[in-house]
Amino acid sequence: MTPSIIFLKISRVKILRRLVEVQKEIDIQLITSEEISGIQWIWYHDFHDASGVTKIYEEVYGEELVMNKKINERRHNLYHDIDMALKTYLKTQEIQTA
Repeated sequence: MTPSIIFLKISRVKILRRLVEVQKEIDIQLITSEEISGIQWIWYHDFHDASGVTKIYEEVYGEELVMNKKINERRHNLYHDIDMALKTYLKTQEIQTA
């Protein structure tokens, strides 16, 4: 991938922050809890910084982002599955190179 098409973390932060700011300004939901959860997963995968997503929301709105318990549970399980898959992959690579 060329650097011109890779979104750097700082760009993603600016885009998400502006989207949340506009949502607050016009008082219309532009991004759902499910979409925020999806962005958290992507950021966790790319930067290991899922909490950055809710931090942006909390800074703009001045309140904690309350996620549906079911969404939180699915996200937690997904992060766990990703970690386990990564550990398995790394172990396999270690064995193959030994």
